[in-house]
Amino acid sequence: MKNVSFFKILCTLLIVISVSIFSYKAFVLGFPLKPDEDSNWWNIEAEIIFDAKDNATSLTLQLPRSDYLYDISNEHIVARGYGAVYNEVDQKNRSVRLTKRRADGKQIIYYSAAIRQKDEQYSLPDSPPPNFSDLNFTEAQLTAADNLISFIGEKSFDSESFISLLAEEIKKPTNSNTFYLVEGLKSNLSKVNLMVKILALAGIASDTLHGIPLEFEGRNLSLFHWVEVYVDNKWRTFDFNNGIFAVPENFLIWWRGSIPLAKGVGIEDLRINISVQQRIESQLSHSLALIQKSAPAVTAFSLLSLPVDTQELFKTILLIPLGALLLVILRNVIGISTFGTFMPILVALAFVQTKLLAGIILFSTIVALGMFFRLLFEKLHLLLVPRLAAILIIVVLIMAMLSIVSYRLGFNFGLSVAMFPMIILTMTIERMAIVWDENGATAALRQGLGSLCIAVIAYLIFVSSYIEFILFVYPEVQLIFLAFTLLVGRYTGYRLMDLYRFKAFAEGK
Repeated sequence: MKNVSFFKILCTLLIVISVSIFSYKAFVLGFPLKPDEDSNWWNIEAEIIFDAKDNATSLTLQLPRSDYLYDISNEHIVARGYGAVYNEVDQKNRSVRLTKRRADGKQIIYYSAAIRQKDEQYSLPDSPPPNFSDLNFTEAQLTAADNLISFIGEKSFDSESFISLLAEEIKKPTNSNTFYLVEGLKSNLSKVNLMVKILALAGIASDTLHGIPLEFEGRNLSLFHWVEVYVDNKWRTFDFNNGIFAVPENFLIWWRGSIPLAKGVGIEDLRINISVQQRIESQLSHSLALIQKSAPAVTAFSLLSLPVDTQELFKTILLIPLGALLLVILRNVIGISTFGTFMPILVALAFVQTKLLAGIILFSTIVALGMFFRLLFEKLHLLLVPRLAAILIIVVLIMAMLSIVSYRLGFNFGLSVAMFPMIILTMTIERMAIVWDENGATAALRQGLGSLCIAVIAYLIFVSSYIEFILFVYPEVQLIFLAFTLLVGRYTGYRLMDLYRFKAFAEGK
């Protein structure tokens, strides 16, 4: 009896604490209750990682600049022990040079800034830039470039088609001259610079701009490259990544020209990770400004104080307890059978990346093919651990095959198959095979469909921007999830599915 009373007090206390903190933040401090989809603020962060070999080190990093499209504010550079000298020579670029007399080992430098978008439209220059005076081609490269121009010219109709075909040829070479010119060019930036030099050789004035589309939030984002070309006495913008003529929208121009984003002296293995997040805290700025003096602990211990990439990570992590509560209810109260305890939740997270229909197709294909090979392995009488390892290898090979085949067929969804948790798929195939052997194919398919059903329901919850916003801004809601999970954990009554299973028995048949 005492245990029951303590259990009820504990659950009630968790709910009261959660509701109290939530109400205080929402109604006293003024935290919003829904995301502001029209917010035009973003946080950007660049993580620069390199190795230094116990010598003098210098790193030059290109920085975005305020213009008629964006305001750059709240810039911070975290570079312990480095001196910083800012440079803004022309109207195109600005940079910072970071220096250190002696650096050794792994070095990590952070750059962060707040970006505010103005109500302006992207505009093109009025006059063409001067052509390259020195294309920096060797005699052999110059001959190959001339031949490439002739090759593309024979297939093109006008300047626009020439530019599109040239970009496609540089990205996916089919001509021996192109193979020679792109040899050793690994980055898209180097290929864009090659395209600009070839355009100059063909008599087409051009300039390059590089940056990130702010509509893509997340970590480790790829840079996009645009080329401004002067054709038919007017400027046009060409998206090199996608190979189309278009106008940049929500595109932050980070820097212009052929120079790289970062370069240095005395450094090796340079890597740059860029993160972008639409600023939730911009909606909370008024509340945060008020509580920094009266209740600084709320700000100090808020998830909004974490780095941008960590915030993006917690947006996903905080969804998992809600999925776990959903799984508990569907299994213990409804009675839906699944493979594994958390397999449907992890699959649902993969669906968020692959999209629902593509995710279902990929998941079903991998499990079906894996089951086929698992039944073949049954005849080999393998021990458990080697059998699981063999299934894991098969799953990896299937995922690789699906990616290659889908890409060759022109479907991009297969490229996201890597989002599926390989270990979970391996265990799912093993459990499904065991149920198949012990209870028959019907039971195995029933549990498989039950797992897929829960994954789909969890996916529909995970993709809700409102739920994501509430769980991130109000993480105390997790205490309510905990309380309900404890309550369901004490439930020992009939499940709803049992009413159907024992219907005949209840009717006395």
